[in-house]
Amino acid sequence: MYAVIDIGTNSVRLLLAEYRNGRVERLSKEIAVTRLGEGIAQDPVLRPTAMERTVAAIAGFKVKAEASGAHLIGVFGTSALRGAPNRGDFIALTKKECGCHVEVISGAEEATLGFVGAFGMTGGGALLDVGGGSTELSVGQSGVLSAAVSVPIGAVRLRDIGIGPGRIGKAARQHMLDVIDGMIAGFDGIVTEGGVLTGIGGTATTLASVDLEMKNYDPERIEGYELPLEKVARITDRLSGMTLTQKKQLPGLMPQRADIIAGGMWIVRRVMERKGFESLRVSESDNLEGYLLRKIF
Repeated sequence: MYAVIDIGTNSVRLLLAEYRNGRVERLSKEIAVTRLGEGIAQDPVLRPTAMERTVAAIAGFKVKAEASGAHLIGVFGTSALRGAPNRGDFIALTKKECGCHVEVISGAEEATLGFVGAFGMTGGGALLDVGGGSTELSVGQSGVLSAAVSVPIGAVRLRDIGIGPGRIGKAARQHMLDVIDGMIAGFDGIVTEGGVLTGIGGTATTLASVDLEMKNYDPERIEGYELPLEKVARITDRLSGMTLTQKKQLPGLMPQRADIIAGGMWIVRRVMERKGFESLRVSESDNLEGYLLRKIF
């Protein structure tokens, strides 16, 4: 059994999995919302309290992995750590408290790992990963990437630039769209064929779980769930008009994501609209599985 820990801008995640018959078989995934990247839109320096709660989550996940008999093959960090001038302090603290090294991966590598995790070594298509601090779009066929781009926009960054946790008013919405469109212009050079866009990460899975009104999260129902663009737009508009309290009570929405989720959904929607995608297919397999495959091979 293998274990992988992913340190994101918004959360820390643990994957326990086995590798059989040429594929990753996921046994469990756990998440802890720690907001390592809080405030990074204004100041990329990681805050001491954010580092402490993130390291505590990593330590807890490492204990769980060891108790399960899993071999921890890697701990990796993404957007918040990429841009933090004090990331060395975080890496040193993690080494001291948890006894493990944190590998900080590039944006292009994050896009690649997400592609491999979702499609495996032989599949392909177009893949979108909306995170807390960055968004990746990758395209390829038969396990071979033709393009993989990461842009510094995500659900936490949108909140930090002033997109409030509650209802998004007309002026705030226009400001948000201007920011999103400016950032995802970085995807303009990626050629896509429209059709189906595969989505990974918390924003995509939340779109599915909200549409399913899922009181208890079920990854088997999420895997492969498809939402047409019209439904993505309706859900986005609905959440944009809700108060924070209303969002926290919404079936299918993890309360800890309530203050940032509408912004993440708007990123998905704008990418679909600008790149001509008709529907979003959600994948439970993502860069955690991709990282595991990279380490195995």
